[in-house]
Amino acid sequence: MEPLHQAAQQGRDAGRDFRLGALAVGKAGAVCCVDDRRVRKQFARGAQHGQAADAGIKKEYRCARVHDGCVACRGDSRKLRRCSGLLLTPPMTQETLFALALGYLLGSIPFGLVLTRLAGKGDVRDIGSGNIGATNVLRTGSKPLAALTLVLDCLKATAAVLIAQRLWGSEWGPVAGAGAMIGHLYPVWLGFKGGKGVATFLGVLIPLLWPAAIVYALVWVLLLLTIRISSVAGMAAALSAPIMAAIFHSSLLPMLLGFALLILWKHRENILRLKAGTEPHIGRAKA
Repeated sequence: MEPLHQAAQQGRDAGRDFRLGALAVGKAGAVCCVDDRRVRKQFARGAQHGQAADAGIKKEYRCARVHDGCVACRGDSRKLRRCSGLLLTPPMTQETLFALALGYLLGSIPFGLVLTRLAGKGDVRDIGSGNIGATNVLRTGSKPLAALTLVLDCLKATAAVLIAQRLWGSEWGPVAGAGAMIGHLYPVWLGFKGGKGVATFLGVLIPLLWPAAIVYALVWVLLLLTIRISSVAGMAAALSAPIMAAIFHSSLLPMLLGFALLILWKHRENILRLKAGTEPHIGRAKA
């Protein structure tokens, strides 16, 4: 963008140049980080050459004053953000903290533990691998209980994303999804010893990147039906999510890759058993 005083000397519209500059900054996703002191200096230069201090400036957007034609000012227009391909990363605001807290609270509900106790099966942590997930609930001998655990572990993450999007906007959906994953993996109520996150990861994908959710579910189910090793199926499904995000050029790729790595980390003992050939199959007692 040319300096405003040069634009004024050439008889051009300095306000237009500034608006284009604001749009360029907006496309870079950095509008919220504009240094307001530098903006005031630009206004002062424009004023020296016959431009009003607030010429072309229509709105205030969080920490920066920008033209209302700027993409960032249209934060309430979800269609515009999708069409432009612009990702506005939510700053650390009150909404961000609320979305994280909402996701964590929902994600940390240990449905496997709650359901087995309600069904009179005892503490699922004393059975099999000691995990609170659906696979270990299956070792109680109740397939319906295991299926219900899987569905609820999935839907709690989906609910967190949808509620956050409804309350604060679509950009806070991934924030709530991240909170749900962390809550499931590290619930404070259980001494930060939670599940392995496979079903919850699927629940995050459903509202945020549904094509990846379909592939995730297919990989998971097909491997469960063929090799019948829950850990392999879960890890393979988790790795499919960032691959699909890369194929679709999704801005969620870093977050989904982080989730996949967390799931691999939670399966580290399973990986050691796989190397030793002692990893149990579904339907068989643990060695």
